[in-house]
Amino acid sequence: MANAPLPAAIAPFLTNRSVITVQELQAGLGLSRGSARVYLSKLAGAGKVEWVSRGRYSIAPSEPLTWELPSSLQELGTSLSWRLVDVSPLIWGTELFAPFSHYATGRSVSFVEVPTQYLSMALDTLIQTGKKPILLPKPAEMSNVISLIDEPLFLIGRSEKYGAAIIDGYRVPYPERALVDLYYLLTRRSFPFAADEFGRIIYNMLEQSSRFNYQRCLRYASRRRLRDEFLTIFFRLKQEYPELDIPANLFVDGDEIGGKIDRLIMGAKV
Repeated sequence: MANAPLPAAIAPFLTNRSVITVQELQAGLGLSRGSARVYLSKLAGAGKVEWVSRGRYSIAPSEPLTWELPSSLQELGTSLSWRLVDVSPLIWGTELFAPFSHYATGRSVSFVEVPTQYLSMALDTLIQTGKKPILLPKPAEMSNVISLIDEPLFLIGRSEKYGAAIIDGYRVPYPERALVDLYYLLTRRSFPFAADEFGRIIYNMLEQSSRFNYQRCLRYASRRRLRDEFLTIFFRLKQEYPELDIPANLFVDGDEIGGKIDRLIMGAKV
């Protein structure tokens, strides 16, 4: 079974789905549970699906949503690369969201993430190249710090590897990860970014691209303890803006928000 070829019927069965479970594949193609598990494992190894939770996989878009790296971030990556060769810092900034913003995202704010033990090295390296980096401030100090600096550059001690890609030779978050991180900064670190502008960005990101990977977004949101909030956001967006092609099966699982809401409504009648 491990070396058996994938049935030809699997590819069309996955079309127009964002999530697939072992049970769905088993029932849809008349497979044994063991065969369904093996085939999904093979698809995961080939990068066609991505494991989400036990027996549940997201279906990867044929081409991932990505973005072009602005020259300012490329310069930042170059400043770090000569010394932090084995660290591969993650670089990103508010400029990345410009294609999805109705208005200019305001002053450019950049971020560099490195493992905590390399913070001092990254700080020294950036200073030597003429940059003025600062450690991410406490929430109460965030607005004041940003207002005093022309182009803030924040250093963050973090070694999260999920949801990043190599673009132009530099490690950059996928849009889905950056969206979660921007939301985290907005809601948890008092980052001065308008909530309504964040709403415009997420709407435009979903409207303009069928390549948005919802499961990557939700999986990364789980790692930031924000999964339920993003499920709520997607649920409300689907209700308010039916033109957005948000997959309904994000919410149909009994453990997800849609199932919880159904049980809540039914429970109100008891």
